[in-house]
Formats: sequence, structure tokens, C-alpha cells
Amino acid sequence: MKVPSSLAIATAFAASSVAELDAKFYGINYDFRTSQWGGCKSSHTIGDDFNILRRVTSSVRIYGTDDCAKRLIDAARNIGLNVWLGLWSEVNATFVRDGREQKVVDSFPSQYDALKKLVKETESFKNDNILGIQVSSEALYRYYVKGAGNTTGSGDRHGINTVLGHLKTVRSYLRDLNLTFPVVISDVMDMYTKFPELYDEVDVV
Repeated sequence: MKVPSSLAIATAFAASSVAELDAKFYGINYDFRTSQWGGCKSSHTIGDDFNILRRVTSSVRIYGTDDCAKRLIDAARNIGLNVWLGLWSEVNATFVRDGREQKVVDSFPSQYDALKKLVKETESFKNDNILGIQVSSEALYRYYVKGAGNTTGSGDRHGINTVLGHLKTVRSYLRDLNLTFPVVISDVMDMYTKFPELYDEVDVV
């Protein structure tokens, strides 16, 4: 679930419910934006959110590696939460939908540059508090089901080759720095069925 900045009441309710069950959520998706396309939440807001979230989980997941991520990773480490990172990417494509040309531009190059900057500038970026990183979130689904790959036929390898290339690039970079947490591709199970080689390529499913 997405976590808005005004999460206090909802999470407090969840905390009381979880406490009664003597259990916690494995993790919670966290949105560090002030709005869909807005800037970063302040360190104070993130800290307040995390102080509530730690009552119901020990980890949060985010979907980007840009400037907001450093603030979040530092706050998570200070409060005792672990972070699962997300690197947003797409599959470059141009296709026609409803009579209109649609163009999808892959954000991987900018996200990868942001990741390298994040690793370099974030002291808290370590194996003991980063749980893993996904190099795409349903990019294959968007390409093969919602996008160009829906009409190009079963032999179209453009999407899978692109995403696997992203995976290998990120993993090679991290391993060279002795960062050993899992690198994965997050997608719907239909894509893992369509491309079973994914099971061998990712570190965890």
C-alpha cells in the first residue's frame, strides 16, 4: 500500500490491531513525495512517519533512487528500519493506441546515475540496512501487456533483454563495491511464466 504523509491515524489504528495479534507486517511501501510529482518530504516528516511505522513493521520499500532517497535511508537507519530500494525503469518503445502514437522513454539511465550518487554520498548505504533493490517495478507487464509488446508477437525479446540488462548493470556495480544484498526484478507472475529465465537471473523471487 502507498503511505501518505497524513498516515498517523491509519497507522496508529493498524498498530493497535497488529499489537493485539502479536505480529507485524513484513514491510510497507512508503511514498517519500509530498504529492504525485512533488518534492521530497522533510526529514522531520519522514522521521515522524517512521516512528509510527516501526510499531507495525521493520522495513519500508521505496520506488526511486533520486535525491529523496538519501534523506529516507538516513532517517530509517537512525530509527532502526531497513529499506528495500526501488530503481524505476521502463522499456523504450513507440506504439499506436486508439489511433494515437504513444512513446515510452526508459528512465533507467537517470535512475542509475542517481543510484551511484546515492551510494557515494550516503554513509548509511550498507549491507546491514539495505534489504535489496528492484531494478524495475512491473516494467515487463507494462511493455508486454499494456504497451508495444502486446502486438509484436511471442518472439519479441526487446522488453526482457532490456530489463535483464538493467539487472546485470546494477548488480555488477554493487558487487564491485562489496554490496551483497539481493538485486531483483519485481513483476507480475505472468511475466515470470512467460520468461522463466528470470528465476535464474534474479537473486530472490
